Amino acid sequence: MRLANRLTLLAALVPVVCRALAPEADSWYLWTEDGVRHYVVEVGRGEPVVVLHGGWGAEHGYLLRLVEPLADGFRFVLYDQRGSLRSPAPEGSISLGRLVADLEELRDELGLERMTLLAHSMGSMLAYAYLREHPERVRSMVMLAPVVPPDAATDAERVRAAQARFVEFARAQEKAQAVREGLDHEPRNDRERSARSRISMAAGNLYHVERWRQLEGGQAFYNPRVHALLQENTPAGEWQGLFAALATHAPPVELILGDHDLVDFGVVAWPPLAAVLPNARLHVVERAGHNAWIDQPEAVRALIARALADGAVGVREPAGSDGAE
Repeated sequence: MRLANRLTLLAALVPVVCRALAPEADSWYLWTEDGVRHYVVEVGRGEPVVVLHGGWGAEHGYLLRLVEPLADGFRFVLYDQRGSLRSPAPEGSISLGRLVADLEELRDELGLERMTLLAHSMGSMLAYAYLREHPERVRSMVMLAPVVPPDAATDAERVRAAQARFVEFARAQEKAQAVREGLDHEPRNDRERSARSRISMAAGNLYHVERWRQLEGGQAFYNPRVHALLQENTPAGEWQGLFAALATHAPPVELILGDHDLVDFGVVAWPPLAAVLPNARLHVVERAGHNAWIDQPEAVRALIARALADGAVGVREPAGSDGAE
C-alpha cells in the first residue's frame, strides 16, 4: 500500500478525546517564532516526558487517560500539534519540518538539554523526524503503536496480507458489536447515528470493541485537513531517512505494539526491523489494538513505566523483544 494511502487509513481511525484537566494540571501556550500559538498541558511531577499525540489533526486529550495514572513518577508535557484543535495555524505553515521545529522550540522553552519522547501512532513519525534533525536532543523514545517508517525495508507481500486481514477483522468487530447493541439497522436518529460512528471507530482501534464508549470525541475534535496539508506541504524527500535515523543514532527505543494493531496487524513488520536497531526493545501486547491501554491497561502502563524509568536513568536490558498480556 502506498504511503499516502496508509497514512490516510491511519488518520481516519485514530480516536480523539476532549477531557477536563486534573486539578493539579497546568496549561499554557507556546508561541513559536512564526507566531503560532500551541496549547500545552503539564500533568504530574518528576522526570519530564514530552508526549506526541497521533492522528495528524487530532489533539492530545485522548492520551490523558493513559498518562494520568503514571503522573506520580513523571511530569508529562502534552500539546496540540500545529493545526490541531487548540493550536490553529495557517494552512501554508503545516508541514513535517515545521512540526519538528515546533517540538524543538518546546524543548528549548522547557529548558531541557535532552528529551524523553512518548509518542503514539502518527506521533512516532514526528519523533523519527525530530531524531533525524536533532539526535543530540533525544534522550530516549517510547513508541506506542508506532508507524513503520517509510524507508524501512519490509516484506511488502506479508504487510499487504496483514492489512487485508485487519480490514476483515475490523468489519467483523463492527458488525458484531452493532448486533450486540441492537444497532444492526439503518440509524433512525442522531443518537443511533452517533453510536454507530463510535462503534466503527472502536472496531478499528480496539480489540475489545465492547469498550467503545471509552473512545469519546472524534467529530469536531479531529481536523482531517491537517493530514492532507502535511502531505501537500512536505517535500517527498522529508519522509525518507526516518528508519535510518533510528539505526544510526541508536537512542534507547521502546516499541510497544498490540497484536491486533492496525499499524502492523499480527506484528509482521516490526520484529525484523527491531532486530536490526542497535538499542531497541519490542514489546507485543496480546489481545490489544491501536489504543492498547484501553484493551490492556495494566500491561501497557507497566511497560511504559518501566521504559520511562530505564530511559531516565540509562539502565537497559539486552536489546530484543518480549511479550505482554
